[in-house]
Amino acid sequence: MASNRPLQRTEARVARPRPPSVALAMTTLLGAVFKGFFSILALVIGGGIIVWVLYNEVIGRLPEYHRAPLIGVFGIAPTMILVGMHWGRQALRHFRRRDV
Repeated sequence: MASNRPLQRTEARVARPRPPSVALAMTTLLGAVFKGFFSILALVIGGGIIVWVLYNEVIGRLPEYHRAPLIGVFGIAPTMILVGMHWGRQALRHFRRRDV
């Protein structure tokens, strides 16, 4: 006999097919590798900008150097370093998990 109770939300859903576990593991691994690569790239570029500005402000001004008054002395470099650190932590978090 069928019950007269209304269907719950979880009963009405159709299960989506899941990708195979190997494909899912490879996808998350590649995502972590790319995020790690771009975190290192952001850290190197941000650090390079800071070194460039400090060299031109402290040691000697090169003819290519022009200070941008609207964005500050270091410009976007501190933001790039913070984003690079954040992405690096996220990429390393993938490798610290025990269940993958």
